[in-house]
Amino acid sequence: MDQLEIKEIGKRIRERRKELGLKIQDLAIKCNSSCDHIKKIDSGRANPSLDLFIRLCRALGVSPNYLLQYQSNTNNLSEIIEKMTISETDSFYTLAAAMKENKSKELK
Repeated sequence: MDQLEIKEIGKRIRERRKELGLKIQDLAIKCNSSCDHIKKIDSGRANPSLDLFIRLCRALGVSPNYLLQYQSNTNNLSEIIEKMTISETDSFYTLAAAMKENKSKELK
């Protein structure tokens, strides 16, 4: 794993930990790990072992895929869509369809 991937995993762990209202110490206890090690992982400065990675997933209530999914920007599109109202979602899909149609015309 390269440094960017480790930082991204740490970011996802930190975000989920905060969503759950957990402190680093709480997560360390749930994972049977040291606070120092969890702090390094949480900040993207260390890579968890496979065993600890699985324990982190369980403690955070997320799938391994969630933590491994790379984001190319700071906002995850699916998370944005989930928070939209029905009207906003309709507008978004209309815009996306128009963009796709426009791209199709450009390719012809």
